[in-house]
Amino acid sequence: MFWLNVPLAALGAVCAARTAESYDSTTASRSVDWAGVACATGALATLCVVIARGPQWPWPIASAGVLVTAALLILFVRHERVAPRPLVELSLFRNEPYVALTLAGAAANTATVMFLFVDP
Repeated sequence: MFWLNVPLAALGAVCAARTAESYDSTTASRSVDWAGVACATGALATLCVVIARGPQWPWPIASAGVLVTAALLILFVRHERVAPRPLVELSLFRNEPYVALTLAGAAANTATVMFLFVDP
């Protein structure tokens, strides 16, 4: 059953290779905000380690992990505000329907992952 993914992935790769690349050449940039990627990845990785291992650590080390996570998130937001081509367009968070749908999606995904963790 699991080998079904192999031909489907191969078919997807063939279809993707045959499709012409499409992007908006007037406004879209093909550059990557590497500083934003590093800050976001570092913050998420630190948060995951603190959540997974924090209860086993002494409280000063766990607190330091939380502070490092917060510092990286603050650095990420500060960088994204001044970046010429940010990883996340922060002005989206002024759009109330976008924020509501993003939070609802995050809650639904969290519930799904928790169910899949507990169900087996």
